[in-house]
Amino acid sequence: MDVKINIHWSGTAPGLAQHRLSIGAFAKALEQLLATYQRIASGLINNALDDPGYGVLGGRFAKEAKHLDLEIGSISEGSLGLQVSCTSKFPGNLDLFEDLPERAADQLLEFIDAEARGAPRHVGARKYLASLPPGITAQKYSLYSGSILKREVNLGDIDLPEFPQDVPHLEMVLGHIVGVGFEPGKPEVRLKVSEPSKTFGAAATDEWVQRALGARGIEVDALLMVGEKTRLLWFKPASTEWRPPTPEQRSELIFRQWDELLGRLAR
Repeated sequence: MDVKINIHWSGTAPGLAQHRLSIGAFAKALEQLLATYQRIASGLINNALDDPGYGVLGGRFAKEAKHLDLEIGSISEGSLGLQVSCTSKFPGNLDLFEDLPERAADQLLEFIDAEARGAPRHVGARKYLASLPPGITAQKYSLYSGSILKREVNLGDIDLPEFPQDVPHLEMVLGHIVGVGFEPGKPEVRLKVSEPSKTFGAAATDEWVQRALGARGIEVDALLMVGEKTRLLWFKPASTEWRPPTPEQRSELIFRQWDELLGRLAR
């Protein structure tokens, strides 16, 4: 079934008055729109097949979701309107993925509508709306399956949810140890993760720095405390049988080993 999203923006953002799509103004937002669409699709696949690692780095179905795309078919007048085809390029004819473009697009519009009205539903939809250029006064999104209108969203003023910045939280990552730092410099373990692709340093105790020396280049599961600063709590060789720690295990680990750190972060 042919699935399309018609998008219409009105206002004074660059290019709108000339019915043109400004790459400089809209590239970041369109990239975020696609990433959110694929992330939603990954979650839908996870719900169907059950992936215990989902949420760690996007789940093991993130690559499958990359087969979905948003293709601009035409630009219409009236400020700026886009006709975007929701396409799927999955190899073979898999029933599981047959209606995935429509279901993912429907949730995408649902989340955009909720986030625009101040109800937190999906961080990707929130980032998309926040990345749109200034000067957009009205937005309209229409989802069609063939000739049938499935969902329509009309937005005026945007009221995005607000959250405290740098709230400390636990995050599990899968990556490789690529280096360490020693005193008198900053004791840290440097990790390279693939999704999203980045290399960063996490503060660590001398014990974990020493352990990291013997694990360079090894793929590891690492638990991080992420806040104003990132701190390594522990790592171990990656396992396909890994399961996230229970809330009780997380609480015990945090308050047994990092009570002082959490107290400083809270201040």
